[in-house]
Amino acid sequence: MMMTPRALLAAVVALSLGLASSASPTLNKRAFELSLCTDANFEGDCITLTRVDVLGCIDFSNGLTPWDKALSSAVLGDGLVCQFFAFHDCQTFTDPDSIVLTTGEYPELVSLDFNDLPSSVECSAV
Repeated sequence: MMMTPRALLAAVVALSLGLASSASPTLNKRAFELSLCTDANFEGDCITLTRVDVLGCIDFSNGLTPWDKALSSAVLGDGLVCQFFAFHDCQTFTDPDSIVLTTGEYPELVSLDFNDLPSSVECSAV
């Protein structure tokens, strides 16, 4: 899979922040990992974040701008529950400003009415 310059830059920034394990997702459900892709079916720019259960709110404007309002598919690793927010800083104002997903593969967020909406995410162990 060829990475775009934008994805490569975001991966380097994310790695420097200690958020990412690799530039492309493993797409298996490893414990406490969250893989995010800009296109449906785990295509486009993808990144895998590690130990998201202890990171608190992950704002996509902080080194993850390619995924800000561009997230279309995700894989949540074993033992995770994540709340995706339409606003930065994991804030909600009205329904449906957020969506809660549990361990599993989500090849497209269109059916969940949350495609290209997330700007932040917060995960915890279940």
